[in-house]
Amino acid sequence: MWAGLFGNRFQWAALDDAWGQALKACPPKCRPLTHFHMVRCESGTGEFAEDDTYQRWPRSEREALAKNLRKIINGNMLSGIGIGVARKIWDELITDEDRRRVDGDAEGWAIRMIMVRATDWAISRECERDPDFAMIFDRRRTGEITAVHKMIANEVFRDKINLFRPSYQPNILPNSFMDAGKTHQLQAADLFAWEFYQVVRDVVVNKASHRPQRAQMRELIDGANGRLKGILIEEEQVREIVAKGRRNSAEIVKRLPKSWNWKVK
Repeated sequence: MWAGLFGNRFQWAALDDAWGQALKACPPKCRPLTHFHMVRCESGTGEFAEDDTYQRWPRSEREALAKNLRKIINGNMLSGIGIGVARKIWDELITDEDRRRVDGDAEGWAIRMIMVRATDWAISRECERDPDFAMIFDRRRTGEITAVHKMIANEVFRDKINLFRPSYQPNILPNSFMDAGKTHQLQAADLFAWEFYQVVRDVVVNKASHRPQRAQMRELIDGANGRLKGILIEEEQVREIVAKGRRNSAEIVKRLPKSWNWKVK
């Protein structure tokens, strides 16, 4: 499962300032935050935890902080998408070596679709004529994500990049891998990704509807007015991907059936 947020440089700059201010609002006797991590906020661990010097952040305060950060994401009108792929089904149905070199594994395919949707967003907005187009990823503890490099170097993805309208030819910057603890933009993406993961888990494990069960995610999605979307690739959709593989591969990347794109609003 992967998720990401899209915005122009002015939106990201405004989020950076507002996010930093929000982190300064520390409850009395609790540890001031240097960065935000959704898992730790939800569980009350890390900087939210109690130690010899500080009290644990009360749940009410953690919830209030997350609510404020969701408002910052929506207030700056960021767009985004989450993509979940059933790995077990993917591995069972996509076994041909040539095909896997094109589509990759489940994670690689999800990464590529995030990249494609990011470029589609840039095309639709023409990025306010900003010539630079960058994709920033969280640097994992195990290092940079090799699948990201593979997708950028992948000929199919390059074919998709070449479909940009002539009126907008961006300068695609090299992929950046940054420490999320020092980057408010990645912290915002982490919040959205965590909430999207809860939706995917509820659908796959608990057989819930695609409508988010958590009020926090519903609040985030409803406040985005359609700018935040999710795609869940299950068995039926993987079979469609296999069938469409017989066609021009660039067209597979160019668009997805509308039925795959569910707006959780």
